[in-house]
Amino acid sequence: EDLGPDGTGLVHLDLPPGEILVRFSAANATGEVIDRWDAPIIVPDLSGTSLALATPVFVRARTTAGYQALRRGEPGAPSPDREFRTTDLVVVRTAVADAPGGTASSVTAEVLTREGKVLAALPASSTAATRHQIDLPLRSLALGEYVLRFTVTRAGATASTTAAFAIVR
Repeated sequence: EDLGPDGTGLVHLDLPPGEILVRFSAANATGEVIDRWDAPIIVPDLSGTSLALATPVFVRARTTAGYQALRRGEPGAPSPDREFRTTDLVVVRTAVADAPGGTASSVTAEVLTREGKVLAALPASSTAATRHQIDLPLRSLALGEYVLRFTVTRAGATASTTAAFAIVR
């Protein structure tokens, strides 16, 4: 677990492939549960796969200093929503999952329209051997719905993953 003092952060779980239901609950400072919700998730079967990308994680910074820390690869709390304002400061991260001992991989990112038209190619920087991130250029996008696509290429193999997001008022 990578939880900060405020209780936000990441929890890593090893799960078998297949459909699972994750149950969340939110509690106030006294421990009283104030909300509960379920999230169905499909855990992919990566056995036999030589190259794959993890689901993109959107991390919103509250301050410019926090944004700069995220850009340097420091941890942050993932944003549970996918609706942002043009003034939000957001970094999006993914990880390459592949067989150990592989050669170097190339990771790229693109912002697409809902219809799949490429609007912008974004440089993906490496924050660790298998982790990559981009700065999401919200200020340059109009209100609307978009898709972010990460693609990894290694030794002739290619894999990609996508995540939808929206720019709202």
